[in-house]
Amino acid sequence: MKAPGKGNDKGKVEGLVKYARANFMTPIPVAASFEAFNALLSERCRARQSEHAARHAETIGARLAADIATMRELPAVPLEPYEKRVARVSSTALVRYRGNDYLTPTAYGVQEAMVKGFVEEVVILCRGEEIAQHGRCYGQGVFVYDSLHYLALLEMKPNALHQAAAVSEVNRFIWPGPDLRAVSRDEPERFEYGLLPPSLFRQIRERFMAAAAAQRVSIVPRDE
Repeated sequence: MKAPGKGNDKGKVEGLVKYARANFMTPIPVAASFEAFNALLSERCRARQSEHAARHAETIGARLAADIATMRELPAVPLEPYEKRVARVSSTALVRYRGNDYLTPTAYGVQEAMVKGFVEEVVILCRGEEIAQHGRCYGQGVFVYDSLHYLALLEMKPNALHQAAAVSEVNRFIWPGPDLRAVSRDEPERFEYGLLPPSLFRQIRERFMAAAAAQRVSIVPRDE
């Protein structure tokens, strides 16, 4: 219950949050996942059921049992705690959600979609059908993908799989040259990488630089 016209007045909510922080999360608990953290909180809450709150003669557990006996049944379908956003699948089968690009199967390019943003995962739907599910990324400009989403393209061009090769060397071209050149005189330091999504290119570059630092690739000088 709350006072009419006072949306900020939520009864005992603030007091209970303060109590939970002081008694259940001080010092700050460490957990491997949200599931483990919730299990820890549940254990600490259940341990408190043998205590007495304020001037009540019954224990917290006894009062809880009495409340549960008068409560209505839970809904048959559980509530899904997610943020819903309308999106559009790009021509490269990407859906942007909160600054990151999530890959969908290539058959859904250039279509309307809906994104469900959960705490730990992102679910993408098209025409009411779930088409992709990824672990949620809280960074910025990250390309999140599932290699299986490229299978439709490989079915159309099966020889592309046989032509794939592991990267074991990188070419070092002269600058400027026929392969790398300035875009304009106003931006002499800028050069184009093609049509790769910027976030995907950054991941490729970072992983390749790590492989080069570990001396897993060789550098071959090129002048043409």
